[in-house]
Amino acid sequence: MMNALIIMSKAPIPGLAKTRLKCILSDDECANLQIAMLKDLFLTTEKLKNHLDIFLFYTPNEYFDLMKKLSPDYIKLYPQQGETIGDRMYNSAEFILQKYDKVLIIGSDVPEITSEVILDSFDKLKRYDIVIGPTYDGGYYLIGLKKIKKQIFNNEIRWGCESVFESTLNYIKECSLSYELVPKCYDIDTKEDLIEFFKRNSKYLMAKNTYKFILSIGGKNGKKFNDK
Repeated sequence: MMNALIIMSKAPIPGLAKTRLKCILSDDECANLQIAMLKDLFLTTEKLKNHLDIFLFYTPNEYFDLMKKLSPDYIKLYPQQGETIGDRMYNSAEFILQKYDKVLIIGSDVPEITSEVILDSFDKLKRYDIVIGPTYDGGYYLIGLKKIKKQIFNNEIRWGCESVFESTLNYIKECSLSYELVPKCYDIDTKEDLIEFFKRNSKYLMAKNTYKFILSIGGKNGKKFNDK
């Protein structure tokens, strides 16, 4: 069985990356945070490269050279296609499922995801039509499937809102698809996410590049976060 992992990512461009954090970080810092999170994801995918094929679908399309420079050689790069997040995920999955039996899609803002969760998700796809991993803010960080279903990526879903996971689950049920959940994971979208990540990783250091970056901009004493 041929398995593929898709990472969906914006290019780490100042003014484009992690814009919801501009209340606390400068444009350059937002871009550098995105780079740090990608580096941590690549440390995870390094453990997986002999088990499955790995793709990075990026946007905007003109930043191929930058994404190629940042990415390990074993990762294949493709531009995202579509206007909405749902369209871009659907188009990416549809393209990959033309050649692969199972595909897993993750975002680039989950530096704490583990290789074990990814491999377990593929294992669950042997028995279920869909696997999905919720985030603590009402979204999801991972979705896996064997057959493409437009409805679970449709534009009735309010992407970026706290109802994304619940809405997607409802559409999965409407399609009469079997599904299984994988453990919740934290993503990094807001100031609160950033602070909580730093607190967790002060003890466990699960994503060292992201942790070091936050430390470098004042995470240890908190002034960077409290003054804005």
